[in-house]
Amino acid sequence: MIENLRQFEAFANLDWPALMTVARHTRRMRIPANRWLIRPGQVLEDAFYLVRGRVKTFAPDGIVNARTCRTAVYPGVDGVLTMSRCEWLRVDTSPIAFLLEGGAAGAEEQSDADEWQIRFLRSHMMSQLAPAVWQRILGDLQPRECLPGELIIEHGAPADCSYIMAIGREALARASWQAGIA
Repeated sequence: MIENLRQFEAFANLDWPALMTVARHTRRMRIPANRWLIRPGQVLEDAFYLVRGRVKTFAPDGIVNARTCRTAVYPGVDGVLTMSRCEWLRVDTSPIAFLLEGGAAGAEEQSDADEWQIRFLRSHMMSQLAPAVWQRILGDLQPRECLPGELIIEHGAPADCSYIMAIGREALARASWQAGIA
């Protein structure tokens, strides 16, 4: 599955853990000739990548051959009819959208503020969680700026939240977490 994913631009630059995550949300499909993958006007949430075969696409009209196609056939067209026996990768993109945003060819450079999120998601702690959990955690984060020397967590105090350091460094003082000088 990994080698099939790597042949497409959206996945070519992903690291191994990210590819494994995508693979868990990918299903291989075989569809005979003269069958609709997607009928005109139908809308699906998944992305479809042609591994083998030829298809006719509608709006824009054209013939797509698996040997030359390195992007998703759908989304991007209004309908897909198989012209030969086809093999597809069907990727459930909703839980892994954050991985694909930066992996697509021509994607804009991510800002420094977003790089910490990528490091966080690749951490050993986060690698054990499902992508839907990652998205929920990142969606619930609230930024907080701290001054150098400011006490953030005091040893023994009850906690009602967790902290993730995006930029800067911390210093342990008397078993408490303080903001360091960046």
